[in-house]
Amino acid sequence: MNNNNNNKSTISPYLCTRTFPNDYYYLKKKTNKLKFFFFFFSISDPLKRLNLLFNSKKSNPVWDYFQLDGDKAICRLCNKRLAYKNHMYLTSLSNHLASKRYGHRQHYMEYVTKKNELIRETDMFNNIILKMGNRTFDSSDFYNFKYMYKNFICDK
Repeated sequence: MNNNNNNKSTISPYLCTRTFPNDYYYLKKKTNKLKFFFFFFSISDPLKRLNLLFNSKKSNPVWDYFQLDGDKAICRLCNKRLAYKNHMYLTSLSNHLASKRYGHRQHYMEYVTKKNELIRETDMFNNIILKMGNRTFDSSDFYNFKYMYKNFICDK
């Protein structure tokens, strides 16, 4: 007699529930995405919209203009001290840069556009590297790439 019980693989019940679209967590994730989508497009100011997309200190252009000092953020352009306790205060920092009152708006908009161009060009450069495969790079390739980065550094 063949005993097939040893050969059967067991499927985790968690994996089974995650595959159904009516799963609670799946629906919750979907509704959160939809809420963010509608909230994102309800904002009329493109700068505020852009700042919602950048959350981390690494990618957010706001952090190129502010320096943290305890629970305060100091603007590098006008030395104004703004409250900053956690990432929820990020909107007030971006509002400071986007407002016409302090005169940073034009500079900030130009910088954000340049940074977006740099991201786009970097992506294009990475795609070229992937397409070229194992080709060896000479010093001019590296210099051009380095020059691209230097061009978009914020003038302080």
